[in-house]
Amino acid sequence: MIKVILLLASILISITFATNCTYMCDEVWNTCDTQFSSDKLICLKFCPAYPAGDDSDTTGNTRGCRAYAAQQAKTANSSIWCPRAGISGDGYCGNLCENLCSFLNYSCPKVHTDYQSCLDTCSLYSTQDKLTGNTVRCRFNQATFAINTLPADNTLSCSRASPYGFQGICADNTNVCENYCDFSASICTGPDAQYPNRNTCLTYCKQFPPGTWDDMTGNTLGCRVYHTLAAKLTGDKTHCKHGGITGEDVCGTWCDVYCQLSETYCLGNNQLYKSNSECMTACSQFSANSTSGVQEGNSVQCRIYHLGLAGQSSALANTHCNYASSFGGFKCSFGGAVRLEGMIIMIVMIFALLFF
Repeated sequence: MIKVILLLASILISITFATNCTYMCDEVWNTCDTQFSSDKLICLKFCPAYPAGDDSDTTGNTRGCRAYAAQQAKTANSSIWCPRAGISGDGYCGNLCENLCSFLNYSCPKVHTDYQSCLDTCSLYSTQDKLTGNTVRCRFNQATFAINTLPADNTLSCSRASPYGFQGICADNTNVCENYCDFSASICTGPDAQYPNRNTCLTYCKQFPPGTWDDMTGNTLGCRVYHTLAAKLTGDKTHCKHGGITGEDVCGTWCDVYCQLSETYCLGNNQLYKSNSECMTACSQFSANSTSGVQEGNSVQCRIYHLGLAGQSSALANTHCNYASSFGGFKCSFGGAVRLEGMIIMIVMIFALLFF
């Protein structure tokens, strides 16, 4: 009986040690008071985000590891051990992605569905030690702001720490399109590729309504970022199409995308409609029973394909806006069976029968 009591007591003691935030922060504060912004209260604010671990931890992203590092700093080189006991773990008590994901799971739970999906996404970010751009460091920095902001509204910091990199803070060249096109190029490859090259992706991306970092539907860039990442996290490459130019009736309806592209790329003499409502009315008459990427046939998908080409240059717009029109310009009409060349041959044959 006494042995059982002693065993339980030892377990309780271990629980109250390294896994206890007060204990961890006391250890860090007593030896490494420059960590956590030289404020013990900041340490107590961050501590719940770390996995508890246990009193025997000597590595890993846990409270136990940080308490251990602070203890080591008492007798060993404090300039090495104190950063390990600090906010980021200094690559010893967890790497930067592990710490980032702990922070996001704790303070911004909507950004990722779970800790592992956050880690998988984090592997796509640059490891450059930069506080701006599409980097792990930038998002880690924003995630620390998100925790510091609690219990007030931390939506802004969470959105900046998300894959979307809201407001261009955590985006290369302050452009969220850079993030999106990086993700698309690395995730949606081969038959699942949505763009022939990066420049084409950037060209289209600039025309997408930005939306928000947590969009899962709608004709927005936020929705396309979400589904492009979902293709990696779920292994279902169907999401690549949802995250591509057309949105595949998920990131915007077919007609939302058709009208947005037509208003953007078919201008001046190539203008197809006088207003969005006129375009939407016309689009409602197109068949939507085809698939993305078809080049012929009386469907909205065919017209979207040709609007995609129209967006690449004004010269291409002169031709492909016609194909994307209500009439379909002999490409997206007559079921795709009748081409201009065929029409010419038919006219010649009729002419010959009538006059010769």
